[in-house]
Amino acid sequence: MAQKDASKAFHSAAERLLRVMEVHQQGRWRRMGTMALIGALCGAVGFFAREPATKFQHLWDAGSALRQDAAHRDCKTLGGETLPSGERLACVIWQDTAQ
Repeated sequence: MAQKDASKAFHSAAERLLRVMEVHQQGRWRRMGTMALIGALCGAVGFFAREPATKFQHLWDAGSALRQDAAHRDCKTLGGETLPSGERLACVIWQDTAQ
């Protein structure tokens, strides 16, 4: 009888261990899937966020150049023209009335 009880206890322990291992394996796949989704999201944010930041940097650089010299070539590049304003020069970018 003691051997039968020990066999049942061993069988029960083996089944519990098997269930624990299966749950751990499922959790591992879930964690890997979550990390892959987070990685894809970070990559997409980085990819789509780079373009507006680059455009802003170009405008910042052109603004810095024009603050130093209103007759700078960036004034014409941006579609503007250099005009006198009192004793200083200004880069004026005209807006279309249709807009």
